[in-house]
Amino acid sequence: MTNNAESRSTQRIIDFHTHAFPDFLAARAIQVLEAKAPGHKAFTDGTLSGLLREMDSAGVDIAVLCSIATSPNQVHSILDWSLQIASERIIPFASVHPACSSLYETTAQIAKSGLKGIKLHPQYQDFFADDPNVFDIYKAAADHGLILMLHAGYDIAYSTDPRAQPHRIAAVARQFPGLRIVAAHMGGWKDWEQVLEHLAGTDVYFDTSFSVGNSPDDAPKHILQEILNKHSPHRLLFGTDSPWRKHSVELKALQSLNLPDCVMRAVLWDNAAALLGIS
Repeated sequence: MTNNAESRSTQRIIDFHTHAFPDFLAARAIQVLEAKAPGHKAFTDGTLSGLLREMDSAGVDIAVLCSIATSPNQVHSILDWSLQIASERIIPFASVHPACSSLYETTAQIAKSGLKGIKLHPQYQDFFADDPNVFDIYKAAADHGLILMLHAGYDIAYSTDPRAQPHRIAAVARQFPGLRIVAAHMGGWKDWEQVLEHLAGTDVYFDTSFSVGNSPDDAPKHILQEILNKHSPHRLLFGTDSPWRKHSVELKALQSLNLPDCVMRAVLWDNAAALLGIS
């Protein structure tokens, strides 16, 4: 694999998994999230400008910014903010809360606004990924061409919560074959054996966040290699989960896997660009 400075400088990069908050809310949001996950500290101040500075420092061109509606009354404010911040460098994904009264219509509204995707988080939104009560979200996303970014596996704040286990996501993928699903954290954070059994080799996309480094939070190298051997390289997306992981550190971790140049290009840019419709 080529790792020289020239190749790095010419390689465009899309981070498919980031977070930020409106300026008035960012400090409080980071404080609450850090309190939920002791030992994990944010690397930015949680603002959009903080995210852009972090991207610039690591040479990241574009970020998918994922918001999560933790109550139904946040859905429209998140949509409004997402539309305000959308740019050539920031591609916002809005969110739908399972307790909304009209799940299909709410999801369709997001698609009609021009956004490219939605983010759902079973633990923070209190639903099981394969619960038929949320199928209207999946159906609307599939019908209207929205990408579904779905938290997968356990979570730093919900270490034993089974609501986003890989077998549940695999069931959704079978039920909605036209739905483009991105299962965060290599398909299932800290549930790697289930990823290998149920999701690796399917059409579900994986992002690399919290998965490919040397932290105890990341996948064991032997299991990660098995997942990479079984899953299509065209279904892998670079992701950091910023502000919880630094772009520069996650890029080095990805490079340490010694993937072929063509696969690195696909993971860092080509796969995400195709999925997002970026030429």
